[in-house]
Amino acid sequence: MAAILAFMLCLVSAEDFNMTLEPAQFFPRHNSQRVKIRHGPFTVASMDVNNGMADFQQENVQMPCTDCIITWMQAGLEYPNGTVANADTNLWLHHTVFWNMNRTSAVCPGLDNLDTFFASGNERTPANICANGTEQAGYYFASTDTLGMSVELMNMSPFPQSGVVTMTYEYIPKPPPSFSHVKALWLDIAGCDGNSDQPVKSTTQAFQYTSPAWVSDISGKVTFIAGHLHDGGTHLEVQRNETEECDCVATYGANSAYLGGGMSMSTSMAMGASSMSMSASMATSSSMDMASMSMSGMAMPTSSASSGLMDNVHISNISTCPNPENGVVSPGDVWKSTAYYDPSQHDLMLDANGSAASLMGIALVYVAELNVTTTSSGSGAASTNATSTSGAGAGVVLEKGIVGVMICLGWIVAVGTSL
Repeated sequence: MAAILAFMLCLVSAEDFNMTLEPAQFFPRHNSQRVKIRHGPFTVASMDVNNGMADFQQENVQMPCTDCIITWMQAGLEYPNGTVANADTNLWLHHTVFWNMNRTSAVCPGLDNLDTFFASGNERTPANICANGTEQAGYYFASTDTLGMSVELMNMSPFPQSGVVTMTYEYIPKPPPSFSHVKALWLDIAGCDGNSDQPVKSTTQAFQYTSPAWVSDISGKVTFIAGHLHDGGTHLEVQRNETEECDCVATYGANSAYLGGGMSMSTSMAMGASSMSMSASMATSSSMDMASMSMSGMAMPTSSASSGLMDNVHISNISTCPNPENGVVSPGDVWKSTAYYDPSQHDLMLDANGSAASLMGIALVYVAELNVTTTSSGSGAASTNATSTSGAGAGVVLEKGIVGVMICLGWIVAVGTSL
C-alpha cells in the first residue's frame, strides 16, 4: 500500500506544471498546437510599498516551440494555485512585454532596442496575428532565438501577494512555405526612449498624446492591430499617412473581474465624504466616476452610497482591428498613434498618495512581409493534429513525465524494500 501511495504522489510531482496543452482553434490542417506556459511565481509587497508595484525581468524564458510560427498569443495572471488574479482580487497584470533577444526593433532599430513582438496590459487582449485563421501569417521562432520578458504587477492589498504570469501560444510546427513572417511595429507615445510611462496632463480635462512618426522602410500587409491604455483612456487611434487605420476603443467593467481592486474616494469628492478617514486598504486605487457607473448599468450598493465609497471600474477590453480595410504598408508611409484620455469620463489610476499615476499609449501593428515565407530548418516541433497530446509542447511534457516516473520507480523500489 505504501508503494502504491508513493507512486501516486510521484506521478503528480512528475507533471510539468509550467506547460499545459489546450485545444487549438486555427489551421488544424497544418497540425496547429496551443500551449499555455506559466512564468513565476512573482511576489509583490503590500500596496503601501512602491504603490503596490513591482517589476520583474527574465531572460531566456521558456519558449513554446522552435522552427515554428506563432499565429495567436495571449497573456494572463493567475495565483500559484491556478485561480485567476484580477482587479477583483486586488492583483493586476499591470503589463507584460516579450521581446526576441536575437532581433532588433523595426521601429526603433539598434542594439539597445530588441524586437518587442508582444505586450499586454490587464485587459489581456489576444494578439490574433492570423485574423481568426484568415491570414496565413505569424511571428516566426527560429531555433536560434531566445526570449526575454518584463512584467509589472500591481498589488492593491495590505499584504503581499504572489502571481504567475501565463502566456498562451497557438503555433504551427514546421510551418509550410505559404505562411509569411510578420514584423511587429511598436508605436509608443513615448517614442524610442525606452520608458513608456508618461505624466498625466490633466486630472479634469481631456488630453491626448501622439507618438513620434515612423516612416516605413518595409512592404507588407497588416493582419492585426491592437492597443494598450491605462484607466482614464477612451481610445487609441492608429494612422497611416494621416488616415485612420484602426481605432482601439476601451470598454470598462464588462465583467466582474474588472470591478473593485480596492475601494477609494471619488477624486472630486462628489459624494460629500471629503472628511472621511480611509484605511490603507482603500487608499491606492483610482475611483469610479458616475459616468462609468451609468454606462455599465450598475447600481451603487446601499452600503457604498451611505459611506461615500464606490467600487472601482477598470478597463476590461480594448477593441482591435483584424485585417484592417486599408492595411497595406509601403516604403515611405508615415505611421503614428494617438492615445486619448478623459478623466471626466473615466477616473485615472492613482498612486498611494492620491496623485495621478503615469500612463501609457501603445499600439502593436503586425505586418506580414510580402514575398517572405517561412523555411523549415528540419528541427523543432513534431507535427500532430490539433487535439492530440503530441507535438512540441506535449513532447516536453512527455519527456519530463517519463524522467519523473523513472525517478519515482526507483523511490518505490526503495520504499518496498524497506517494508
